[in-house]
Amino acid sequence: MTSKGERITLESVTLEKDLGVTIDCDLKFSKHVSIQVNKANNLLALILRGFTMLDKVSLPTLYKSIIRPHLEYGNVVWHPTLKGDEEQLEKVQRRATKLIPELQHLAYCDRLRKLDLPSLYYRRARGDMIDCYKHLTRIYNFAQSRIYHDYCVVGAGPSGLQMGYFLESKGRDYVVFERSNTPGSFFETYPRHRKLISINKRHTGQVNPEFNLRHDWNSLLSHDPDLLLTKYTRQMFPHADVLVKYLRDYEQKLGINVLYNTSVTNIRPVDDVTVSDGHRFLMEDQRGQQYQCRTLIMATGVGQPNIPDMEGIQLAHGYENMSLDPEDYEGKTVLILGRGNTAFEIATSLYGSTNYIHMLSSSRARLSWSTHYVGDLRAVNNDLLDTYQLKSLDAIMETDLEKLALFKRGDKIHITHADNDFLPRRVDNTALRDPYDIVIRALGFKFDSSIFNKTEITRGRLRASKFPTIYHNYESVDHSGMFYAGTASHSLDFRKSAGGFIHGFRYTDGQSVQYLEEFPINLLHQLPQRTGIEGSEVMVIVMEYGHNFSRPGNDIFRTDRTVRGPCEAHKSNFLHPVIYYYSSLPTESMMKSRGAQDTLPRPDALHHIVEDFTAFWTSQHSHILPLRRFLEHVTNTDLRSFFSSSCFQAAMTFTNVPQSCVRGYMEGRGLMSTPELTDVVSRHGLIDQI
Repeated sequence: MTSKGERITLESVTLEKDLGVTIDCDLKFSKHVSIQVNKANNLLALILRGFTMLDKVSLPTLYKSIIRPHLEYGNVVWHPTLKGDEEQLEKVQRRATKLIPELQHLAYCDRLRKLDLPSLYYRRARGDMIDCYKHLTRIYNFAQSRIYHDYCVVGAGPSGLQMGYFLESKGRDYVVFERSNTPGSFFETYPRHRKLISINKRHTGQVNPEFNLRHDWNSLLSHDPDLLLTKYTRQMFPHADVLVKYLRDYEQKLGINVLYNTSVTNIRPVDDVTVSDGHRFLMEDQRGQQYQCRTLIMATGVGQPNIPDMEGIQLAHGYENMSLDPEDYEGKTVLILGRGNTAFEIATSLYGSTNYIHMLSSSRARLSWSTHYVGDLRAVNNDLLDTYQLKSLDAIMETDLEKLALFKRGDKIHITHADNDFLPRRVDNTALRDPYDIVIRALGFKFDSSIFNKTEITRGRLRASKFPTIYHNYESVDHSGMFYAGTASHSLDFRKSAGGFIHGFRYTDGQSVQYLEEFPINLLHQLPQRTGIEGSEVMVIVMEYGHNFSRPGNDIFRTDRTVRGPCEAHKSNFLHPVIYYYSSLPTESMMKSRGAQDTLPRPDALHHIVEDFTAFWTSQHSHILPLRRFLEHVTNTDLRSFFSSSCFQAAMTFTNVPQSCVRGYMEGRGLMSTPELTDVVSRHGLIDQI
């Protein structure tokens, strides 16, 4: 190490004494035990030489005041772990109790009983239990001084780490709490069968890192080009352990301030008139330490299993604790409650071992390639659909689960309507007439609000009830200053966008034209207040699907599903850019009065860029030229000089240039003359002075 520029070599030692405790390099404390035993034996010899008579009163008094403190001082630190060390300590007390002549013939336990002395082992165990009780009942108060941070982030999953990176980059006073000993601990368990459904697309044929990141579903944002999950595995759907390792490296390499093994609970606002929100947030960990922060960011995800109010549901195994051994399902008939990716993940792993699998849920299966919502059933998990539609015994059914009941008869589990008398009916062609060997509950997860104790958390409506309700700035509707990040914030774009996935939420976190990326469009009317930018005109670029393309019952593979010509760009079905132009910012009333299907209020001008099979949108005639004409129209600016300069750059850089440049610039038209251009070339002597 160095000190004031000088290199200092630290001495290597095997023993170190501090506050009367000798610490050895292997932390077994055998040397300390030996030293204390020798001291106690020497003191015992002094007592023997100094007293001619010892009885049941004098010896215990001398022993407890002079000798035993040496055998117990600081034992919460050096508590013996080796049997030999325990015996050495106990032998001192054995010798001491034999100093009374009338007790020498008795056994050690009898001598202790006569002298009303407990064994040293008992005293250490009793002390440990007393300490444990004081911790559990919070008699020990280590939180007399609260630890304060401006920002408290709860959860070190992907969203918590992403938020931590942003705060660290800006030099903010923050801390990230994580109840486990590693970041992304959710992914140490889930998905249970360890295959992620997020795409790891390593190659796009492009060199633009921003473009490539748009197709990388797992990596977080950072300044380090090597911190990408695409560099950790070649698998298209990575193993969950790879993501855990990636998150651990992300935290360590970027120096994010994560406090591990810290489970904060009882989160609540406390009044404080000195802050703008009128309150701070107070919480405490499992050790009783209290923390206080001005801004609270909940990044805990949705990790609580969703258990329906269904009679007999306790007979079902939960997705969170089901056996993963296929042998446990060999030749069994299995019922799975659920129809999402967790349910189909289970079915895919088991359907080669079972007699057959039935899947039961309250709503129909929604396929992501049909709905364009990444949270719906992904093709990587939908093997059971083949065996169902091809009549290979497996089946999928829909009904209200809370109107059903599970009951056990013998070794079999039966399912029936909750309001019947469990007797056979005359209608015998029902889908649920046969019993099952195993029932598995796989109904997904919901936000766990128990961390707030008695603080009420408002939930979303209907299917979004698994998420807390938040405003469009990701702030809680319950408490100002409390925000949600990651999957917990998905109520804003549930079934509309990818905010519940890493590639969705990683972004939710003096010129004439300024570009703002990933600004929440629902707060467009608050742009100056949120960003400090006073914009008189605004263009909003949004990626949209066709409104009628993937509705229930539509054939998404119909032959006329694609649109090619720019004149029909507004009919594009697949994802494509849409540009909204406003000569002035929309007002709050305009934002509130827009239709349910409208992305934004009616603009002054609207431009659809026609869908592109390659998703590059770089075709000169179909994409770039119509966009240029639109921009010329709304800005009242002639942009042809920019188009010509692009041709000039292409001609100076590449052997082949676009056909539009060949027909225009390369045929002698050259750069369009402007006063500025004429002045430059004249000053350089390229043309005669004008």
